[in-house]
Amino acid sequence: MSSKDQNQQFKRIGIVGAGNMGSMMAFAFSELGLDVSIWDVKKENVDQLLESAKNIEGQGKIEGFEEIGEFTKSLEGQGERKLFIFSITHGNPADSVLSKIKHALKKGDIILDGGNENYRRTERRQKECEEIGVSWIGTGVSGGYQSARRGPSLSPGGDEKALELVLPLLERYAAKDRKTGLPCVARVGPAGSGHFVKMVHNGIEGGMLSAVAEAWSILHYGLGLKYDEIGDIFDEWNQKGELRNNFLLDIGADVCHRRKSPEGDGKGEGIGDKLEYVLDDVLDKVVQDDDDTEGTPYWCVMETANRHVSAPTIATGHYMRIASGNRAERLQVADKLQMPKPKSIEGIKDRRLFIEDLRRAVYCSFLSSFCQGLELIARASDDEGWNIDLSKCLQIWRGGCIIQSEAIADLLQPLLKKDGHYTNLKDIDEVAHELKQNFNSLKRIVIDATVYDHYIPAISATLEYLKYAGGTMLPTKFMEAQMDLFGAHAYYKPGVPGEDPGPVKKGPHHYDCHPVRIAVIGGTGLRELPGFTQVASLNISTPWGTPSSPITILHHNCSHNNQTVAVAFLSRHGLHHQIAPHEVPARANIAALRSIGVRTIIAFSAVGSLQEEIKPRDFVIPDQVIDRTKGIRPFTFFEGGVVAHVPFGDPFDEGVAKVVRACGHSLEGEGVVLHDRGTLVCMEGPQFSTRAESKLYRSWGGSVINMSCLPEAKLAREAEIAYQMICMSTDYDCWHEATADVTVEMVMGNMKANAENAKHFVTAVLDELASDKNSELVQAKHVEGSVKFGLSTAQTNWSPEARERMNWLFPGYFN
Repeated sequence: MSSKDQNQQFKRIGIVGAGNMGSMMAFAFSELGLDVSIWDVKKENVDQLLESAKNIEGQGKIEGFEEIGEFTKSLEGQGERKLFIFSITHGNPADSVLSKIKHALKKGDIILDGGNENYRRTERRQKECEEIGVSWIGTGVSGGYQSARRGPSLSPGGDEKALELVLPLLERYAAKDRKTGLPCVARVGPAGSGHFVKMVHNGIEGGMLSAVAEAWSILHYGLGLKYDEIGDIFDEWNQKGELRNNFLLDIGADVCHRRKSPEGDGKGEGIGDKLEYVLDDVLDKVVQDDDDTEGTPYWCVMETANRHVSAPTIATGHYMRIASGNRAERLQVADKLQMPKPKSIEGIKDRRLFIEDLRRAVYCSFLSSFCQGLELIARASDDEGWNIDLSKCLQIWRGGCIIQSEAIADLLQPLLKKDGHYTNLKDIDEVAHELKQNFNSLKRIVIDATVYDHYIPAISATLEYLKYAGGTMLPTKFMEAQMDLFGAHAYYKPGVPGEDPGPVKKGPHHYDCHPVRIAVIGGTGLRELPGFTQVASLNISTPWGTPSSPITILHHNCSHNNQTVAVAFLSRHGLHHQIAPHEVPARANIAALRSIGVRTIIAFSAVGSLQEEIKPRDFVIPDQVIDRTKGIRPFTFFEGGVVAHVPFGDPFDEGVAKVVRACGHSLEGEGVVLHDRGTLVCMEGPQFSTRAESKLYRSWGGSVINMSCLPEAKLAREAEIAYQMICMSTDYDCWHEATADVTVEMVMGNMKANAENAKHFVTAVLDELASDKNSELVQAKHVEGSVKFGLSTAQTNWSPEARERMNWLFPGYFN
């Protein structure tokens, strides 16, 4: 679009904020031929800008306003739509201004937010503006106030159509790549992506700032070099090689060379003898993070943790800034700790080679900062669906910004153009080569700087980052073992196919010093039991799928022996009762419980009563079951290449049942009514029985009816697990003519009313099973080995898939 066309699109723009950045933007856009209206909450800022504007020879007029209403009115009739640029502090100020001008906004108007804003706030404002047809574009503006005047690096993100309208203007305004002349601006992506990229830019900047400051300190305090000498070194680094045309080295050299003068800077600073340096007037404290004037570095560090991106160069550089901010507190701590101060580095045989090592260490830190930041952008792009092209980020950062580094851009941009999506840049051959060939220099600098007590948070963090990011023998092996021990975090095993290297998710193995032998399968109401403490939650994947809920591990201090006993709990129908009876993944449930060591299961179930004497809220310990399921539920582990037949004449474990009955009778004085035996009818569901079916089941001798017992009990028997169900009557099914037909409301009502009795009952059973006298029982020694006698298929004839399943269910069981 030509300059003439552009001026027809936007004849006048409105800038909110007349501080350093806003003022420089006003001058720049005026020189591009646009009239500029400017407003600031502080009138003196506008007055100062207008005074400075007298010396600006722009083609466009700059007009200041005291009243915000007059400011917005000045933009009417100046083109097809109004264009605002916000250059104000992050947070509430933008919301305040938006509320003041919202009534004057019309469909098609565009707001460019050029502040260092949190991308989530940007997305909130975008949604608010979309409701009235206005486009809010989060625009990262990099390079400081001087670049805002000459042309900054810009990373706009938001509505694509709105960006198409403003991009020609932004391309004219933005910095230009000195090699190609291309503008350092591009549409980053939708939503808050523009401000996210600017946030990451500032995070990378923090890592680089720290690394170059650490290098300055080593050169000054470690080698005893004067400021001018250090400035010359930075100039040399900036002229050629891997650090060429680097903005921070460029201004770093300027800082080192900058001397005082009798007149100073004209504003009261830098006044002194010409032999003195301005740098000597600067205290070692950065307060932007402490006074909340800058949020982007902090947000960047938080995002790396939140999105699981390792970024220690960025993070440690930020942490040193934080420590530096409260100097008063730091001096108090220094008095207590008596930490050694940086000393002269002795034993350097060749100072030239040492400085070369330092250059390479700084380069490694810079490149690592870029890798960490770009990997964060790639991860966020995946998470948010932004589809960001990383090569465009490099183009944006080629000029006008603080992290401008031509050599690094020359390395990364062509590689990312081939594939604009990398979540780990160190996996690129050329990047890995650069880091590898400079690693030894980095290590030598860290060793010497550490020995002589220099501050090197970013440089040393880079060394460790490269070591563990590409490490194959990490101490996290020991860490994972400890985490598994205290929190049942689970782990993978080395050398096991599918596990090594394996997916990035929780492992399938858990070793517990308190073996989990007992499990409860029931509803969510039993997850919190008196005297039991939740210590872990396991997500286990089995060859038969995942269980119906995470397996919760509870610890209980047994009243009989004062020993800590672990109990597993599994919600049969899911944490929110979202799984229908025929959908319950019973094979996965039983297999997962066995895999963590469970050998005894207490299953709890609500049932309907088929006999007059079993009243609602009574408990029944069944000893038989009638299978009225329809075969649509997977009901065996032994299929698909291996066949076994296990006995099921007595479907429940009599040994466990005796313990359960004794506990139930001991609570009869506390409201528990127990029926020692009964025949359980397990129907398909999820519908309740017909009246004819209910009467038929009574005629068969059925005591209670549910939809949960099978195939659960059959699978437990196949898995050599002792299984006993505790049934709580909630209704009279539908055979009882004197009561209403069963409803969900009736069932839930009686369950809720009897919840405390149920909890006390189950708690008593678990406490008794945990006693020493029942140790053999809960280990199910009496059923151990029964599967081997039921096998019909010789192991030599098992299919590979069947063998894999059997070895998962019974590890080490078969030859």
